[in-house]
Amino acid sequence: MADTKQMTRDECLEWLTKTYEYSEEHEEEWKNEVAADLNQLMGRAVWWMETCGYESDILFGNAVIRTVQRVSEFEELERTQNPCKAIPT
Repeated sequence: MADTKQMTRDECLEWLTKTYEYSEEHEEEWKNEVAADLNQLMGRAVWWMETCGYESDILFGNAVIRTVQRVSEFEELERTQNPCKAIPT
């Protein structure tokens, strides 16, 4: 994945804080479980980058963003109208 642009800490945080959480009210229960997992991943990535912000945390944040984007698109997960509640305000 050498051609994938790595975001900076600030870019990762901006993407994650502007992304709305995934709905956990799909008809299929497995989609709700996947949505909850993605919400948890995004929240943890924000926490690590805000708390420590080491290079490894930024690499983790980039990996989370790529994974969340791919999984949510593939599984056709819906988003809510609320910013991710796992993200501190």
